[in-house]
Amino acid sequence: MKRLLLILLLGMVLAAPVLSLQTAVAEKSGKDVDSLIKDLKNDNSTVRANAAAALGRIKDTRAVVPLIQAIKDNNIYVQREAARSLGLINDTRAAEPLIPLLKDNNGSARENAAWSLGLINDTRAVEPLIQALKDNDSNVRFRADWALGRIKDTRAVEPLIQALKDNNSTVRWGAAWALGNINDTRAVKPLIQALKDNDSNVLLNIELALGKIGKPAIEPLIQALKDNNSQIRENAAYIIGTVPIIDTRMVGPLIGALKDNDSYVRGMAIWDLSIIRDPRAIEPLIQALKDNDSLVRFDAVSAVMSINDSRTEKPLIQALKDKNSTVRRQAAFAFIFRGINYTWAVVPLIEALKDNDSIVRGNAAGALSIARDSRAVEPLIQTLKNNDSVVRGNAADTLGIIKDTRAVMPLILVLKDDNETVRINAAMSLAKIKDLRALGPLNQTANMSTDRVREAMRTASVAILSDSNLTHDYSASVVVGYFPYMK
Repeated sequence: MKRLLLILLLGMVLAAPVLSLQTAVAEKSGKDVDSLIKDLKNDNSTVRANAAAALGRIKDTRAVVPLIQAIKDNNIYVQREAARSLGLINDTRAAEPLIPLLKDNNGSARENAAWSLGLINDTRAVEPLIQALKDNDSNVRFRADWALGRIKDTRAVEPLIQALKDNNSTVRWGAAWALGNINDTRAVKPLIQALKDNDSNVLLNIELALGKIGKPAIEPLIQALKDNNSQIRENAAYIIGTVPIIDTRMVGPLIGALKDNDSYVRGMAIWDLSIIRDPRAIEPLIQALKDNDSLVRFDAVSAVMSINDSRTEKPLIQALKDKNSTVRRQAAFAFIFRGINYTWAVVPLIEALKDNDSIVRGNAAGALSIARDSRAVEPLIQTLKNNDSVVRGNAADTLGIIKDTRAVMPLILVLKDDNETVRINAAMSLAKIKDLRALGPLNQTANMSTDRVREAMRTASVAILSDSNLTHDYSASVVVGYFPYMK
């Protein structure tokens, strides 16, 4: 979701102001540049506006001087299209003529002038654009933000810092974006103070800005973890995890933040520490498994499961008994995530097969497949009768990994399960156990199933026969006998 939001925001930044129907861009349609330039003096204002727009599409520098003349047109649509096209052509000759347009009576003309000056990227426009940050039209102020961010002149830093307090949220996030682009350390503290903003787009662009500034932002962000404003602490903790720099100075303050009275701050500190992976954080993260907030405990399980340290083993087992089902789900999943054969975890995971939450049961069954311990066979056989198809499917799959023949008959019964995926999992597990008793039931199931299930049954039978002591020809004849449609 976040990535999608970022793409949308950048699209908004880079997009030109929307054209109205009256000024729809005319396609070239065989007209050459000279003809379009001539149309700029047509008596019909629509023709003039369309010509101006088309010249911007063509981007031929011969049109620069005529378009400069067209920005003085007495029709606002012609004026707007000419200003926009000068930006698209991106010729510095247009900078000086466009600057006076920033004070035009028409807001749309001022907005297009600011946008075009940003494209042209000429430092002569910096001071006028700074003045435009005070325009009474928020669209103009936003375009001035964007243009100054494109030009990247440090004279704009202080005015843009002031723009972080604008009463319009679009202007504020534009200012944050611009400050990140200019990448001046003077912006760090004001950007951090702006973390109390309630607008998600503003906060996202502050995050991006501080990420671009990088290392100089680390110490102020660390200090912000102690700010009196909880929202600043929350967002500082979040941004620390997104800054593409691992700095050990963060560890101590983040461990301290695990005791913050704001649960969101504690959760974000856990997330940050899981990224940094400093050994000093292991014990504090284990303690966080006892937090009174279930979301924080969930975050702690997520962090601890990625740390391969023996100190985390018993706490994860305890988390399997947490009063919150989401925490238990994650604890069971932790053993799948680690992918290590923890024989000491088998009994607790077997107990988790009886959990009242189906996802916990399913994750526990999956975790037992990694342990491959015969103690899990009987409990897993019982789990084949669970009322949740995902749990039954995971149990069937795990029994195939353990490969204990006690599971053969129960798995054969599961071939009649009303869920297609469970039936397929049972067939594949029988293929792994390779017991000839399964051939008849596999054939019967195949004859009354979908193509997908039939193919699974056939594959399972071939696997069973290929590992038996039967000759190749006899095995093949058995397969054809059981699956006549394969002839």
